[in-house]
Amino acid sequence: MTKSIGGLVLAAGMSSRMGKFKPLLPLGEKTIIQRTVESLLEADVEDVVVVLGKNAKQVKEALLSYDVIFAANEDYEKTDMLTSIQIGLAHCGEKEAVFVLPADMPLVRPETLQRMKEFFCRGTFSVVYPVYQGKRGHPPLIAKTWFSKIENYSGQGGLRSVLAEAQNGIGEIETEDSGCMLDADFMHDYEKLQKVWKERQSREKNDESI
Repeated sequence: MTKSIGGLVLAAGMSSRMGKFKPLLPLGEKTIIQRTVESLLEADVEDVVVVLGKNAKQVKEALLSYDVIFAANEDYEKTDMLTSIQIGLAHCGEKEAVFVLPADMPLVRPETLQRMKEFFCRGTFSVVYPVYQGKRGHPPLIAKTWFSKIENYSGQGGLRSVLAEAQNGIGEIETEDSGCMLDADFMHDYEKLQKVWKERQSREKNDESI
């Protein structure tokens, strides 16, 4: 059974811990947010919504050639990630489920997203997480049944607190994809992203030469 699955890319944050604006940092010949969006599009995720905030104009320019929908968190300086998710979900009402992916997680493999989609479509879970070395990573795949609860939530703890109610409705899929755990919150995280990216590129070139 095929279901219509969308994606949210959360790019409204201030990048205060990093000190530099994370989505537009380079990763190879492209930017982090371009790589993040590409992961979703290459997994045939429909209607990728990018939630903008700081440096919105520059992010839009970086994504001009990508088939994405833009939404704006006008109060990005005063709000948290949950607000951006709520804004993004307003554009996803027709989807059966959505991936929720921070903009600074560019190394999630499209194959991982494809497996999550297939797992979701086969099963009865309302939330699916990738699990790497025993830990839940990003992005969660969240069924439409949660949209209204998320949009109306005003408590503490963000998305995690909302989804804690799912209990037995949460499915997990094991993966060897370290990209599910790698972000760019701090400079040492960004340096690790670059290292893993270069290692992947090197392996892919070696595979092509065999």
